[in-house]
Amino acid sequence: MLGAIKEKNYFHPFILWLILLLWYLIFADNFFSVPQSKVDNVITEHSFWLFNQTPQEAKEITIIAIDQDSRRLLNLKWPWKRSISAQLIRNIAAHSPKVIGLDIIFAGRSQPEDDEELASAFKSHPNVVLGYALYKHSQEKPVKDFCDAAASIGFVNKPLQEGLVKKTRTFSVNDEQEIVFSLEMEILVSYLGLDRSDIKVDEKGILLNDAFFVASPDGTNSLNYLVHPSNLRIIPAARVLQKKFNPHDIRNKIILVGATDQLIHDEYPTPLGVLPGVTIVANSLVMLLSKRFLYSASAAQNVFLVFTLGVVVLFINRRLKFLRNTICTLLFLGFTYIAFVYLRSRDLQFSYLSIFFSGTTAYIVPTLYKYINLLYMSNRLKNLSIIDPLTGFYSLRFFLLQLDEKLKSRQEFVFVALKLENYNRLTLKYSFEQIKLMSRLFSEHVRAEVMEHFNHATFSRISNDIVGIMIQRAKKEKIETFFWTFIKKTKMLGLKVADQKVEFTLQGCLIYRSKVKKGSGNDLIYQMEKLFKETKENQFIAEEFEQVADEGEKVRHRDILEFIAYDWEERNKDLEQGLKETLEANKRLDQLSRGALIALARAIDAKSEWTAGHSERVTQLALKLGRVLGIRREELDNLYRGGLLHDIGKIGTPAKLIDKNSRLTDQEYDIIRQHPRTGLRILEPIEVFADLLPIVGQHHEKFDGSGYPDGLAGEAIDFGARILAVADVFDALSSERPYRVAMKPDQVVRIIKDDSGSHFDPVVVDALGKVLEKERQLRRDKTDEPSISPDGNSSRLKV
Repeated sequence: MLGAIKEKNYFHPFILWLILLLWYLIFADNFFSVPQSKVDNVITEHSFWLFNQTPQEAKEITIIAIDQDSRRLLNLKWPWKRSISAQLIRNIAAHSPKVIGLDIIFAGRSQPEDDEELASAFKSHPNVVLGYALYKHSQEKPVKDFCDAAASIGFVNKPLQEGLVKKTRTFSVNDEQEIVFSLEMEILVSYLGLDRSDIKVDEKGILLNDAFFVASPDGTNSLNYLVHPSNLRIIPAARVLQKKFNPHDIRNKIILVGATDQLIHDEYPTPLGVLPGVTIVANSLVMLLSKRFLYSASAAQNVFLVFTLGVVVLFINRRLKFLRNTICTLLFLGFTYIAFVYLRSRDLQFSYLSIFFSGTTAYIVPTLYKYINLLYMSNRLKNLSIIDPLTGFYSLRFFLLQLDEKLKSRQEFVFVALKLENYNRLTLKYSFEQIKLMSRLFSEHVRAEVMEHFNHATFSRISNDIVGIMIQRAKKEKIETFFWTFIKKTKMLGLKVADQKVEFTLQGCLIYRSKVKKGSGNDLIYQMEKLFKETKENQFIAEEFEQVADEGEKVRHRDILEFIAYDWEERNKDLEQGLKETLEANKRLDQLSRGALIALARAIDAKSEWTAGHSERVTQLALKLGRVLGIRREELDNLYRGGLLHDIGKIGTPAKLIDKNSRLTDQEYDIIRQHPRTGLRILEPIEVFADLLPIVGQHHEKFDGSGYPDGLAGEAIDFGARILAVADVFDALSSERPYRVAMKPDQVVRIIKDDSGSHFDPVVVDALGKVLEKERQLRRDKTDEPSISPDGNSSRLKV
């Protein structure tokens, strides 16, 4: 995967994604609290409905609900008379619950007899916990008589986060710097039968009886909703007042008394929806009793998941095409989502938005990068099709398309063509790069001058030496006057290329097209070429567009992509034709080259009747030796050309020395020995013969270093020259000379073998034996072929 990241199409999106992700983690995370909260709520809700199982501790809680049915059945309006609430508490206390928690704030005083009765009801059970509201600098408590009658009091209000109850409070410090506990904690303490001395509070949380720890930094912790109201045991208050309930639902249980009637307005928004306050208290108690606190992944774990998920999605994006990539990414993100939902049901939560931001951007960024890159490449392809890269003008084919469109419409325009008349002479004087620079500078000069005088001009590079310009919305006379001046001005000023002033000789023609004339772009180009043939140097000629017969409707390209497809088809045709012509030209050139070499070799050998055909025979034998020795095709080609030209230096050797029928003097032999160096001097100026020089210059060197002209030895001698040395001597000894008769092949082979290791390379000598043996075998096979005797029977020729 890391190796794949280095690839261009993967590395750039990876860096862009990384920058975007770091921006989000460092700067933007704080600005996305609302979306983060919504994602948390959705995952919380889904985990609750899909995977949550109600803890057993929920069975320890019974809710006595002041609900709508109770209000209607008793025909009472809220708030009830406190005497009715007293009767409700007495009926509950009669069945021995462990704790009675009241999620009702009995603030202020009522009728004295009702208040006395309610206080008496609180005293009827040892563990009655009253609720009250605690605010930042104030509190709403029950009257003192109620507080004295109850076992304890606890605050009931919960903090809101993004408008939802997502946290619960366990303790707080009031204005008197006293630690006060929530209703749930007071109920829990009473349920566990603990004393105040068993409670220890610090900045990390609450420790109960040195065993039960409630992680609650600063008195708050995340509320883990574990029970839906439908799974809680809820008894309507009316049934308790009428004593129509199962006593087992109350005995030894935690009893929560609270309102569920919507008209009482004791409901709050939560991740599970709007819930009555008493059911929220119940969920908080279940969390405390089951010790299933909600844990958040550490920053390191979140960052690891953020990067891992993103890199995996990037890898998927790189490996697969768009449709499969989209499907696989969605499946992977879906699987990740389900995994998070499951982990949330196991009380572990993550920074979901950051993780999914990483995954979605890891999909979007490469996809968007590919799309933008596609647009860029499409635009580049369009420019390659319609723009000439050297001049920046329109290509001829696209320009012709535009001319066709203009000629079909009833629009007047003027077509001007400028030709560099001395272009061919300039190509001989300057290098290819300088010619390119010259063409670019000339085109820039033309564009600048024309655009300064005419706003509606379109330019095209018709050919290497011709620039075409279509001008609209301008008078023909003005255009003609301008270009007359332009041609003279350009010739006088010239352009500077490679610190040299280049003088341009221009020809110009102007073709005016009126509204009524019809034709095609090709007709316009044909008329231009005809005018140039009639135009002299530094002249400018003008005439009207020639009327042609209607050629019918031609193919029109509806958009640029259609033209690009057409352009590439035409380019492929041009390329195929160009390749065909190049191959044919190369074939003719090769034939010409070989013919010229053979002719030159024959001319060299013709210097003496005794050496006629020598170079060709040496070349053929050298090629056979090269094939047996397994040298490469390029080396065989060099051996072929070197063999034909190996004696080219004898052009400077007097014929009388070559034809002399007696022993050469030392002075004459020295002249003969000069022909390899003479051959080098002749061939050195020809660049294409550079690889042949070692063969021509070293074919008279000997393996032991006693040869000429340089006395080279062993592998210091070019391998082709060593092959040629054997072939040269073999042909020389096998041919007749003025001073001796031709030797037989066997005699020649013995002489060459005797000089193996001294004059000749032993490897080449061995190859000579194989070549001759192969030729003898071929001759035997040929003479052993069956022939037809006069009597019609098969027989074998005998030699």
